[in-house]
This record gives sequence, structure tokens and C-alpha cells, in this order.
Amino acid sequence: MITIPEFYSNRDIFITGGSGFVGKVLIEKLLRSCSGLRNIYILMRTKRSKTIDERLEEIKNMALFSGLMETNPKVFNKLVPIEGDVTVVGLGITDESRALLKDISVIFHSAASVRFDENYKTAIILNTKGTHEVIEFALTLKNLVSFVHVSTTYCYPDHHFIDEKLYPVPGDWQTTIKIVENVDDELLECFMPIYNNFKPNSYVYAKALSEHVCESYKNKIPITIVRPSIVVGTEMEPIGGWNDNFNGPVGLLTACGLGIMRTMYASNKALLNCVAVDVVGKTLIVVGWKNAIDNGVQSAVTLGESAKVEVNKNCGQLQVYNCASTHNMDLELLVYDGQYSIRKYPFEKCVYLPGGGVTLCKVMNYFRIVCFQLVPAALIDQALTLKGKKAMLMSLQRKIAAASVALKNFVFTKWKFGTENFKNLNKIVLSDDL
Repeated sequence: MITIPEFYSNRDIFITGGSGFVGKVLIEKLLRSCSGLRNIYILMRTKRSKTIDERLEEIKNMALFSGLMETNPKVFNKLVPIEGDVTVVGLGITDESRALLKDISVIFHSAASVRFDENYKTAIILNTKGTHEVIEFALTLKNLVSFVHVSTTYCYPDHHFIDEKLYPVPGDWQTTIKIVENVDDELLECFMPIYNNFKPNSYVYAKALSEHVCESYKNKIPITIVRPSIVVGTEMEPIGGWNDNFNGPVGLLTACGLGIMRTMYASNKALLNCVAVDVVGKTLIVVGWKNAIDNGVQSAVTLGESAKVEVNKNCGQLQVYNCASTHNMDLELLVYDGQYSIRKYPFEKCVYLPGGGVTLCKVMNYFRIVCFQLVPAALIDQALTLKGKKAMLMSLQRKIAAASVALKNFVFTKWKFGTENFKNLNKIVLSDDL
């Protein structure tokens, strides 16, 4: 069996969502541990008047890539930005760019909207239709040996035990895409909760539909699914504790550390399943390799040759990997660790003295919100306005309120995840492979 670095050597790789949290870590790990690869093509959009080349430069200058920049700066020449958009037919890729992509043999699809409060039209167009468009692009590639779709362990919240398989979902993905493309936004927001059997939010429903898109094409391309749980900062590689966003627990903990969030309506015994982003990055690389091996690829690619697709012995099998921790963390422990950390390592700038806690009493929760969050925020905003500065705290309070509503279902429900396929990856990977 070929090793992981041998498998990726001389291959062209295509990544969507490369500018996202998981995508950046995946790119860094590929460049560092599989540096023999030929090129990594990253699908990107122009954003805030910045070109794709400017955006790529910003990514390369992040602390995440600093070690690699010092030890092997030439490897960054293998990063090639491709202008496009997963929501556009054909990914919006020009014919000129398509000519560059003809030898791609591995695809990692991680582009997604991860906002829990996203409107249904945006969530389904980006997450579900986007997955379909990437798969349609994959069908044009003669040398494709592995397609890895990034999902989430929480995409079937009706089931308290979520195994490494697909579950039925209300509505089929083709019909749902047609509905969101042709129905008014406001009507959609009223209709979709009934249509999808009152899923907690648009994100989990759109990701569940995306998995069923993958299932529809499992007989045509070698496709597999990786489901991370709650993704948090790096554990070890390439640097410990690296994070570039305020999604999930990180945003709430930051708000608590700044003193602008002092209460949460939840149970102390609520369970959170968190996985470090570097673990997710490694898992994607291993699964990309294993998927190709399972589908008949038995040899490395010779320099100067295109990747040759062997007989797909197991094409039609859709493997799912729940990339989740075997032990859940209860909210009480998270609060305790947060309080300990903020006392030992306080923020340089705090709006208000950190404090408060978690409560199951709605009256107490509302009392704390009004007295310790809204009133101070309104007073400070008024003072900022009088000084001619921008008021911002009430705006932040609205975001905190929206996040609290979006997370409500997740802090009162206990899920367990089957991880047999995920754990078995450790048995087949050599210690020096990654």
C-alpha cells in the first residue's frame, strides 16, 4: 500500500473553502507533510474589492503559515488561486482556468456558510446547491480518484445517536433547491421550518441535504464524507491555539472575557463535542488517501504524468467519518476553565469586569441581560456618541442575542456520535505518514 505522502506526490488538488478556517489548516498541512504534490488550486471569490491574488497573499502572511514560510518558502509557489463561486453554474470558472484544472485528481469540498442564523435561501444555495455544482465539476475530470465532502456531525439533530451513515431528511435536495430559487425570501422563512419538520436552523438542514447530494452521485465518482463536530482552535500543529474566527464557543467565550456577555440560558450539564481544527485537517488528508485506495488506486503518480484512474472496485460505497471527540465536555467545565483562564490571562481591554454564569431560570437570565448587558451597553454607547465615536455595544448585544437563540437547541440536547470509521483510521496510518 502506498503511503499518504506518496499518494499525494505529483497530484493536482482542488479545494473549495480554502480561505475558511478548516481550509487554511488543510492547505498548511498538505504543504508541510505532502510537499511533493504538484499544485493546490483554491477556488476563491473577489471580496471587499480585493482580488483573489491579494486574498491569497493575506492568507500566506497569517501566523498559521509562518513556520512553513521560514523553512520552505518555495512550496507556496504550488498554491494557485482560481476565481469562481460555488453558487454559480459551472462554479463560474473560465475556460482558461478549466484548462489548468484538467489533471485534478483529488477534491476537498469545504466551502460552506456556517452561520446558524443564515436565511434559508443563502444557506441552501451555498451549502446544498454549491455541493451539487462542485460534484458536477468533478464529473468533468477524467483523473479524479477521490472527492472528500466536509459536513457536520449535527446535520441530523432529530437523532440523539448519530452514526456514520446517512439518515432520511424531509424533502429531496433537487426540489428544495428549486423552491429556494423561486420563492420570495420572507415567504421562505415562514415556510421552510414546516417543510423541514422544524430543524433547529438552516445550517444543519442544508448540510443534511448536501450529504444526500453526495449519495445521489456515489455511483459516478469516488466520494466520501467527513463530519467534524464543533471545530475549535489548533491543538498542536503547526502552532497550538491558533484560531481565526469567533464562531461557536470561541465567540461566546470572547464575549464573556470582554465582559459584554454575563449570562446564558442553558444547563450546566449540557454536553459539547469539540474537535481541534488540526485534527480535522489531518482527517481530511487521510480520508482523501483512503478513499482513493478503497476505489482501486494502488500506485503513486510519476512526475510529469497525469494521475491515472484505476478500476473503481468499491465505487458506489459512501463512507462517512464522524470526526468527533470520544469524550464530550460539559458546559460547567467549560465555564470553569473560562473563568480560570480569564483571571490568569485577562484581556488587555475589557468593557466590563468578566463574571456571571449559566442559569436554567429564565427570569434570572432576563434580569442579568437587562441589568448587566443591555443597560451598560446603552450607557457606554451614549457616551461614545457624545464623544463623536462610533456606538457599537448595542449592536454586539443584538449579535449575542441572535447567537444565544441559535444555540438554544444545542445547549439543551445531548448527542452521541458513532466514531468507528474515524477511530479505525488510526489503525491504517503509519506514525511518520503525517
